[in-house]
Amino acid sequence: MREEFPILHEIVYLDSAATTQKPTSVIKSIEQAYKRSANVHRSAHRLARENTASFEDARNTVASFIGCNREEVVFTSGTTHGINLIAQTIPLTPKSIIICSELEHHANFVIWQQRAKQVGCTIKYIRVKNNGLDYEHAKELISQGCSVLAITHLSNVTGAVTDVTLLSSLVKKQGGLVIVDGAQAVAHLPVNVHDLGIDAYAFGAHKLYGPTGIGALFIRSSLAKTLPPFLYGGEMIEHVSVTETTFAQPPSRFEAGTPAIVQSIGFKAAIDWFTKNYSHSREQEIYAYVKKMLSTLPKIRIFTHPTSIACLSFVIEGVHVDDICAFLDSQNIAIRSGHHCTQPLHTSLGIPSSLRVSLGIYSTKEDIDACFLALQEAIQVLS
Repeated sequence: MREEFPILHEIVYLDSAATTQKPTSVIKSIEQAYKRSANVHRSAHRLARENTASFEDARNTVASFIGCNREEVVFTSGTTHGINLIAQTIPLTPKSIIICSELEHHANFVIWQQRAKQVGCTIKYIRVKNNGLDYEHAKELISQGCSVLAITHLSNVTGAVTDVTLLSSLVKKQGGLVIVDGAQAVAHLPVNVHDLGIDAYAFGAHKLYGPTGIGALFIRSSLAKTLPPFLYGGEMIEHVSVTETTFAQPPSRFEAGTPAIVQSIGFKAAIDWFTKNYSHSREQEIYAYVKKMLSTLPKIRIFTHPTSIACLSFVIEGVHVDDICAFLDSQNIAIRSGHHCTQPLHTSLGIPSSLRVSLGIYSTKEDIDACFLALQEAIQVLS
């Protein structure tokens, strides 16, 4: 399986939470699609019909992958686009109460913070406890009223998994909507959006071994039909006159302009490849190994949670994270340093930044051994 990733002969890649490497089968699907270019939903010639069928087949694959109906899948440019779309179209008033958390990526934190300012409504944040959500605090906030809960399914820093089903059941008692950032989760957890009891779920292809520039947003059908368009242009209309425009039914209503046709074909190829090759038990075995190995390093503080999977973050006392990252890079080992687009979380943890190791389907114990030995050397050289 690793043979589908030639770059892994050159580098130990432990930064899959930022983006995954792409298997050759996905790359080939994209190459072939570019050789047969045609726009979708517009022309009657053979190439257009073939590409339209491939584009809609990709939608079917995404829907099956996350357990929803095809008309509930909106193609976006990625997670950030999807969350912006839902944030800008759901009805909010100055009396609305948005609940977010300190665990969030900026793509789910900043969007709702700014939306609350636009509307003039209240936004509250669930605290972090033991590097995951403080569920008692969450219950307390939700019980006081919740119009929208915007929450991550899997932390990109600590790897903590959110009990979305539990929180959703509490929000529904308040009559609120549940919007989930699934950017990290889809590559590590089975996801069935209907079973989760949520209203919207956003994720991108590039963290799922697919191309950049495309993602998907699940919007519950009964909600989607009530929402206005987010962007205007071609393809999302029903009828246009010089005085009035009516809009198509979802998902077309939310897909203005020429879509990411080639990327959608790569998206489907990535999901097909992933479902054939992914092993959660194997990933958990590697994750347990990395926690075990790193815990033996001197002066280390590791940030994980009992529910954590796939990634963890850490700091080494007395050594700057960027120096360690650069040292490992000099030995062809890629990990991440910085705040990982989670400054409020790092503030809560009492640190400005951290190092992160994140696993992919191709990660091995040999990768962890190489990282561990390099970290040992880095601590000796840089301390």
